[in-house]
Amino acid sequence: MYSGKYTFIHVIKPRIKLDDPLDAFGCHGVSRIMGSILTGLFATKIVNSHIKNGLFYGGGWHLIAVQVLGTLFTIVFVGIMTTPIVLPLKKLIPIRVSRESELMGRDLVEHGETADYSVDFERR
Repeated sequence: MYSGKYTFIHVIKPRIKLDDPLDAFGCHGVSRIMGSILTGLFATKIVNSHIKNGLFYGGGWHLIAVQVLGTLFTIVFVGIMTTPIVLPLKKLIPIRVSRESELMGRDLVEHGETADYSVDFERR
């Protein structure tokens, strides 16, 4: 059985052509979203007596609704708050490296060395 991270990184990301070479969103974003929503399903008072039980422990739909709404709010909030930071920065400094630099490898361009000696640079 595949995890949500694996499915996002190996199936969804290539289909939507997401440029995330380090899979930061695939690892951290997808995990946080899944964890937040699954908390609404699996939360139990045995672990934390200050919360309501999740859906699978007889707590009903309340906690799952709170978790989904909180997750959606966070996604929208982060998008809104990041935009006024990134847009002016794009005007001041380049956000992306050049295509040639990306194909050559950042270690070689910036430091004059390669991090992975098993990569065949001749085939690029």
